[in-house]
Amino acid sequence: MRGAVTAATLTRPAVVFAVFTLVYLLTWGGHLTTGDGTIKLAWATALVDHQSADIDPGPDVEYSKYGIGHSLAAVPAVVASRLVQRLGGPRIEAPAYMLLFVINGALWLALASAYLRRHHGPRAVLVTLALLGLGTIWWPYTKLDFTEPLVLTTLFGGFLFVRTGRPTAGVAVAAFAGLFKPEAFGAVAIIVGWWAWIARPAGRQWLAIAGLVPAIAIHLATVVARGTSLSGGYPGELFSTPLAVGLYGSLFSAGKSVFLFSPPLIVGVMGARRFAETREGREDLVCFMLIFVTQLVLYAGWWDWSGDDAWGPRFLIPGTMLMCLPAVALANRHLVVALALSAGIAVQMLAVLPSPLNYVLLVRERQMPRALLFDDGQNRVDFEDVRFNPRYTQLAGHWILLRHMIGLPPSPAPGDERRAGTPLAAVVPAEVWASRARADIFWVRLLRDRSPSAGATGE
Repeated sequence: MRGAVTAATLTRPAVVFAVFTLVYLLTWGGHLTTGDGTIKLAWATALVDHQSADIDPGPDVEYSKYGIGHSLAAVPAVVASRLVQRLGGPRIEAPAYMLLFVINGALWLALASAYLRRHHGPRAVLVTLALLGLGTIWWPYTKLDFTEPLVLTTLFGGFLFVRTGRPTAGVAVAAFAGLFKPEAFGAVAIIVGWWAWIARPAGRQWLAIAGLVPAIAIHLATVVARGTSLSGGYPGELFSTPLAVGLYGSLFSAGKSVFLFSPPLIVGVMGARRFAETREGREDLVCFMLIFVTQLVLYAGWWDWSGDDAWGPRFLIPGTMLMCLPAVALANRHLVVALALSAGIAVQMLAVLPSPLNYVLLVRERQMPRALLFDDGQNRVDFEDVRFNPRYTQLAGHWILLRHMIGLPPSPAPGDERRAGTPLAAVVPAEVWASRARADIFWVRLLRDRSPSAGATGE
């Protein structure tokens, strides 16, 4: 009884939010990680400082091509930074903005707990939350300033409103996902269609779709203000990848497989049949699967189907996390859960200790020569290798970074590289690996920067 009470307490949404906020803060980087994030923060700054969409303070007008939702979510961080400055403190836009992703990560898990508790016992919910929060790609993205996690939380919040009989509020909340990424309006349409299927509305009940109006109006206003297309403006970026390549890469490749980067997804797929034994579970599974499959097919044809620079297949984060939820039906399968959770934590630790982007940026920034097989000459490791070649994937690269971090760097033995292939550890000098093998955790950096040895060496 005592264990059951404890489990029930731990799965309360407020407790889940507090616990995962603390966990994610322990591995938080506290700094901007992408150029895209910098642009989105710049739009928030422009909105606060001069109520404009112009992010270029110079004479030339320059607009962000991204949805305004991300920048609106960053406005509180800019306001907080301005208040701190007025009190004589430093500018803190970047770390305050990056807290958004920690809060969002914990918030979605709190929402997932509220959803799962409706029909499943506390122990099963607790196990599932561990799978979701620690064993999936969700954890590293609390350190990165990408939009997809925000899309998921908004969509799922709307889904919960609809599921609990408040369709107007649900449609309105879900629709704001389209302000983060215009293509997310497709997932919003799935939720609206799913609601129509399960509720069979009639007469005035159809007025619930009026919840779409605020988000669509804001999106159209930003389109007019910037003079961009409805998609936000992606000149020269096309759906040019053969569908088979994108599907294979997203599902089964050595470097970007959604199952490889989120092992609990395997448990979710395995548990789908049992999850669907109830009417509500069956209905919800249809919604989750439609979102996952739609995103999979949509992004498989995108020119940059892998979403780089990123950790794993970032475009599929919303569908991946939704399809992990049916893992709750197999929470009593201890061996399956233990294997998935252990594998998932091992994968995510490779990303949350160093920066999740350290290796892909190394590939982008440096020549990484490797011997040609069965011939003279050299080639270089490129993104096709990162995507498809097990020897050069992100997991392999981050394993090398981790070994340097703990003082056990690999020592590739000389061999016949023209027959067996060049080891990844040998494509750049050991000192280059070591320079990238720094803990990307704010409190570790603070301790390192304040240490006497750091001051003496100028680090």
